[in-house]
Amino acid sequence: ATARASIADARDRALASAAARFGEYADRYRSNATLLAAQAQAAARDADAAQAAIAESESRLRAGAKAGALDALESYAQAKAEHAAAEEMAQQAEKEGESADAAARGRRRSSTVGAR
Repeated sequence: ATARASIADARDRALASAAARFGEYADRYRSNATLLAAQAQAAARDADAAQAAIAESESRLRAGAKAGALDALESYAQAKAEHAAAEEMAQQAEKEGESADAAARGRRRSSTVGAR
């Protein structure tokens, strides 16, 4: 009976020791899982912040591109208007030149007719 009690006592101690070890392992795994969950949450927050920064950057780029396009459009419109004004001035100068030529021809004719 004493041998049985000793065996039962040893078995109980071994089971208690194994249970304590498994409890320690479980606590470590729980602690690691908690740490990993916190790291995952931090990574998710970082990813959200990066995504927000990318969206802000894209928005700024779009706004800059729109502003640049508007500036280019304004420059084009101004250049086109200046070109049209220059063409009009050239046509006006051409008309004035033709008028001056006609007047000079008229004067030459009248001086030629008067000389005959």
